Amino acid sequence: MAGVEGVEQNFGGRLFVGLLLLALGAGLLLVELGIFPGSLRDLWPLGVVVVGFWIALKAIRRADGRGLTAGIVALAIGGYYLAVSFTELTDQYFLPVLLLALGLGVTVRALVYANR
Repeated sequence: MAGVEGVEQNFGGRLFVGLLLLALGAGLLLVELGIFPGSLRDLWPLGVVVVGFWIALKAIRRADGRGLTAGIVALAIGGYYLAVSFTELTDQYFLPVLLLALGLGVTVRALVYANR
């Protein structure tokens, strides 16, 4: 069974790298096309979104969903700071967004993984 675990770990690593490259490429393309005004330094939250997505995917594959809340929170934080970079959104909304993400993560995990 150790061989199967190695294959699953390798798959997770490749999936993460693939998602990161897709996100960076899409972000760069959107900046170059003028869809996202700004510069490359404004795209750092995209990395946080990819990491959050990766964590959430790994959590979904687990039987107990451990890590799902962390993935959702990382997605929310990355998405929030992307919105701050490209809109008039200010930091006053950070705490409510964080609390909503935490609540969503805990609720989804409780509902989906309660009987597993």
